[in-house]
Amino acid sequence: MNLYLDFLDHQKQLISSRTISSHQDIICDIPLIEDTQICAKTTLYLHDISTWKTPGKTLVFDKVRGLHQTTLSTRSLINHFIKTTDVSFVLMKAFCDHLNVNHAIPFVMGNLRLVPLSGTSKRPAHWIMAHQLHDLHTDNQRPEYSVATFEGRQRIHIPVPEKTITTRLVKARKILDFQLSVLNDFCNAFNLTKLLPEDKYLSPIDHRITCTEQRDKPCRETLIDLLAHLHCNTNSLLFGESGFTVKETIKMLNERLDEDGKV
Repeated sequence: MNLYLDFLDHQKQLISSRTISSHQDIICDIPLIEDTQICAKTTLYLHDISTWKTPGKTLVFDKVRGLHQTTLSTRSLINHFIKTTDVSFVLMKAFCDHLNVNHAIPFVMGNLRLVPLSGTSKRPAHWIMAHQLHDLHTDNQRPEYSVATFEGRQRIHIPVPEKTITTRLVKARKILDFQLSVLNDFCNAFNLTKLLPEDKYLSPIDHRITCTEQRDKPCRETLIDLLAHLHCNTNSLLFGESGFTVKETIKMLNERLDEDGKV
């Protein structure tokens, strides 16, 4: 399916539009950058084109480097970004495991939110950089499309329904809210410096995202659950197996804390 890229002025009025498709005359005009990478501050959207008859596998929409294609898959780009970011993927996965997020897992840490628009295990997915997203609505002319407006005055018509994208964005926001809640618990429990105000972690699109209030476990249960997931994930990553299940690890941690008389 085609994509449509709009360029806007300072008043968000349309300046020009561009149609993007697999047609050879169109795709050949898009620069190929073999060693491109995701930049958290400038990359807006990754679109999988591995089924198109073109050398490229991914279209990269970037507000500085412009639209370009690469032979790297979206999965390769995301994995490289995670490896080169000062964030522990194992820790992030522990947060997701605690919330039972095990499908179309977004990359959420602080004010970074990279959100897949479908599952990622069977084939590469499209990815939207939610921290760069300003607005999202259904395309009036193409109901099966969403119109995503980003920083840098670019607007992309994406062939994914608005409801689907919103569901993914809500999931990512819930993970962020949980991370902030846990960190606040740490600050309160150990008298640490408080976090920055919440709005420092929010994105412009958050005004359109409604999250139901989470009724989470008490602080001790939450932290033990996170530690158990972190322990099992780390062992699995380093040694190929976790040794104990999450449930067994939680039981051992509770027993050890009770023995030590710690709450």
